[in-house]
Amino acid sequence: MAGLLIRELKLRGLAERVLVICPANLTFQWQRELKEKFEEKFVLLKGDQIREQFGINQWLETPMGITSNDKFKEPDLQSVRASYLYSYGEGSHFLDQETFETLTLSEQMVGDALDFLVEGAIVELRKYNGNPIGLDLPIFVELKISETEPGVKGDTSSGSVTKSAKLETGLEIRVPLFLKEGEKVKVSTETREFGGRA
Repeated sequence: MAGLLIRELKLRGLAERVLVICPANLTFQWQRELKEKFEEKFVLLKGDQIREQFGINQWLETPMGITSNDKFKEPDLQSVRASYLYSYGEGSHFLDQETFETLTLSEQMVGDALDFLVEGAIVELRKYNGNPIGLDLPIFVELKISETEPGVKGDTSSGSVTKSAKLETGLEIRVPLFLKEGEKVKVSTETREFGGRA
């Protein structure tokens, strides 16, 4: 966990130096984790070394150290409700529901969330220092079935009680045999599976 925290603080530009104090019995485990998993440079200082040099601020001389006097500024993180407008060119465009400002997320920031987004869908956009950095989808979204084979009487005898369906966003899922084209279904954004009729 210390390695993840250090990497995140440095990536966001919130820290240049970090002081990690760990119990003596975990020193080697933390050394290995910081070096092998996170490729962090560090200096290991033992308590007796610090006591010998009392009066010298060891952390100012060590580039990866933080003293208790160093301060972090509070990051400007916020979450806003926004509706999905469209995707084109430089990314996907959303309308902030409070300020009515158009916000754009790059294709990388949106990821595979486009499989669940239709025009007007409400999502939570995350902003850092006023700039959009990502989005959170609701647990379930409602999407219309655009293509599916009709269920044939007797299909259940073969043990198959679901069929493939293509949704309006292009996402393909398995749905019960009785559902038809044009019907709306709930889809889990976490598992990408059928969650019920809408």
